[in-house]
Amino acid sequence: MIGARRKLIPFEKNFINTNERIQFAIEVEKPSAVPKVVENLRNALLGFDLHIEGDYLVHRKNAIEVNKMPSSVQSCLEAATFVDSEVPLDYSERLCSISANDRFIGVSVSHMIYDGGFFLTLYDKLFESSIFRTSEPLPLTTYDIFQDTFSNLPPKLENEPNTTTVLNWSHKPDPNVSPTENCKYLAIETPADECLFLKNKFGLTEYYWTMIPLSVMAMNGKIQEFGIASCVDLRQEMKNKEFSHTVSNNFIEINLPLKGTNPNHSIRQIGKMFREKFNEYKSTGQFYHTFNLMNGGFPSLSEPVAMCGISNVGRFLLKPPIVDCWIQQTMRCKCVESFAPFIGFSKNKYGRNTLVTRFQQPQSVINDEDAKILLESVVYSLKEIHPDMTVQEAFDNLRKFQSKIRIMSKTTF
Repeated sequence: MIGARRKLIPFEKNFINTNERIQFAIEVEKPSAVPKVVENLRNALLGFDLHIEGDYLVHRKNAIEVNKMPSSVQSCLEAATFVDSEVPLDYSERLCSISANDRFIGVSVSHMIYDGGFFLTLYDKLFESSIFRTSEPLPLTTYDIFQDTFSNLPPKLENEPNTTTVLNWSHKPDPNVSPTENCKYLAIETPADECLFLKNKFGLTEYYWTMIPLSVMAMNGKIQEFGIASCVDLRQEMKNKEFSHTVSNNFIEINLPLKGTNPNHSIRQIGKMFREKFNEYKSTGQFYHTFNLMNGGFPSLSEPVAMCGISNVGRFLLKPPIVDCWIQQTMRCKCVESFAPFIGFSKNKYGRNTLVTRFQQPQSVINDEDAKILLESVVYSLKEIHPDMTVQEAFDNLRKFQSKIRIMSKTTF
């Protein structure tokens, strides 16, 4: 039976052509824990009962099908990959799919109505209690959530640069990428106690904001101005930050450009400048101006370069019977040739605080070698670049590291 419907806003429609999806997977200690997780996910995710009809988001009660995940799946990453690539998701039928075996449960959802912050707030509820279905049939838009804010926006900051540090396209990318082919993805898991941000009172987000652009500069062979696109979970701006069925896609991606940096600045100083810029945009209402811009369409570049970015989802505090988790997104390569973004999240995997750094490689413009070097440079930075190094020292260090990796890759058969 078809019930409520509403028109999709342009921001949501952006995710249809890109086919951008989010996958979330967890591992449990014992098979008896699986049914409760499946039930809670079913009750929490409106997308099982939502589909698309033209420009409309439509609610229709669907029977849930838990697709069988093969026993060969032995990690949360494999579970997320399986539910994305092997379980059909037809938007004319539903916007979520689910798969499970006796250890792993994975869901794949359209980014049109879900973001990473939704799963971060949902995660704590999966075993604390039963999640009941809501009587609200449709998710809210960001305009719905912040009606008063959008009605009383302060002026937009003028004459602000809107650029990020950009990665030059590779010389020999893959020329045969089809229009429907997804990007490639590379990820590295790093024990947090091997990273310097915990030991030196320098935030992980500041590390990403600083070291991703600097790693890109090292790839390009030149120190430039710093800038990065950074995803922001707007739930932090809400009075009630608890889990909500209907607050499911509530984020922006804001560009943080810096002016006046120089090679003698320390990494810590650059991180502080990024934080000050972020706080300025937050306090002056620029987050909401950014959403208005994103509602008009995502940007692309005419030059052969890709903007760097980071989505730092947050920390998943795993508690028994959950022992591991994974979150990721996938999207079509040809739609994002102007972007070279990273995703970061942390988790206490099997009891050890672990950081995941994942790179989205648009292989039609960035080749495998360059993607590998860039990801490894960022992870190397987290472990080896002290925040009190100067930009010049860190740049030189990264250049040497990247040169070593490139030489090694050419001698590996």
